Amino acid sequence: MSEPDHNPFAAPQSENLVAMPAGHVDFEALRTTGNGLRLIYFSLLLLVLLVFTVFGVTFFAKRSPGPSQSGLAVLVVTGIGVLLVAVMSLIGGIMCVTVPRESGGKGFATASVAIQGVNLLIMFSGIFLGFVLGNMIASLLNVMSLISFLLFLRCLSSFIHRDDLRRRASRLVTFVLIYGTAIIAAAVSPILGALNYGLVVGLIGGVGALVLFVMFANLVHDLSKAIRHPESSSGDTRGYV
Repeated sequence: MSEPDHNPFAAPQSENLVAMPAGHVDFEALRTTGNGLRLIYFSLLLLVLLVFTVFGVTFFAKRSPGPSQSGLAVLVVTGIGVLLVAVMSLIGGIMCVTVPRESGGKGFATASVAIQGVNLLIMFSGIFLGFVLGNMIASLLNVMSLISFLLFLRCLSSFIHRDDLRRRASRLVTFVLIYGTAIIAAAVSPILGALNYGLVVGLIGGVGALVLFVMFANLVHDLSKAIRHPESSSGDTRGYV
């Protein structure tokens, strides 16, 4: 009995081929995306450092006797720090726009960067819009940019076959929507007339913002790491970065 025909030149058939993105993917673009995520993560760490620095300087200034120039120093440090964080985040977002088109996330990354750019312009022109109006518009744009970026992270997670990160991105989108709705509801609630408005909104906003910040930073870090070390979810040990 003859053996079944076998073509030695046929392409190898392996289920492992579906474990990673298709072979025609631009890995250099994926490398740039991973570096952009790392830059965004570093900007978040810088933001944390900035907050602790401001609180520390303010605390010691209040305890020190005599006149102090700390007020101006805190203002200068805060301004420079916030600007640096914004620039690092924007550059990281621009690097993420290079994500392979096959991921389906390029449009979301582009939208997030565009909204960030508009937001920066509004921040610099706030003097013409008025402090309150400028803050309201900036807050709305921040939420829109964040949601767009989270949708990008969800697409990217699916693209590298990390369903666990995709689910975390989806949960974050839901959390942002609930968080924003809660802030608006607290701001317009009629019971605030008998309560301390600043305390209620500050409590809801502060706790929610802290939880959101930690969840977002961890997701960005873990996704950046997953791109650099795909062996954590597959047998491919080459790495993209």
